[in-house]
Amino acid sequence: QSAVEGSGGYVAMEKFTGPGMMKVFGSVGAIIGSFVKIFWWGFVIWALARWLFKVEFPYMRAVEAAGLAAMFGVLGAIVSLLLAVTMGSMFATPSLALLVDEFSPANKTHLLLGAVNFFNLWLVGVLAFGLSRLSGISFGKAALVLFCFWTALELAFIFAGAGQMAL
Repeated sequence: QSAVEGSGGYVAMEKFTGPGMMKVFGSVGAIIGSFVKIFWWGFVIWALARWLFKVEFPYMRAVEAAGLAAMFGVLGAIVSLLLAVTMGSMFATPSLALLVDEFSPANKTHLLLGAVNFFNLWLVGVLAFGLSRLSGISFGKAALVLFCFWTALELAFIFAGAGQMAL
């Protein structure tokens, strides 16, 4: 018997890795991730306007637009939760992945289908509207640029092995 086992080291380790702590870390991670996501999309809108369209506006205005658009993400999360409970699969989302009988997160085709989440598409459309209004460019240009950026980001996550980030 090792010193760690004899001293109750496993018991202490189980306190930090048990189901209760996983719930705490998951909840805290979701909250922090939500804020990071809003500031990330705010940065994307601000940077695209500044560097691609040569239009300047305050960064926090872009964050405001991203925060308003994030409400569609909240609605999407609620719908995903209801689908997961109803269908008995945590991969049941309002996406093309619903067409797959047995979803496998290791299958890149399944991840590509899962990335086409209707609420994510709606979110990107609302972000494009925000970019359009803040920069004065047409909605079509803003939508084209943001949808291309979002698609490239999703593909990068999937093919870099971080497919869960794309869902």
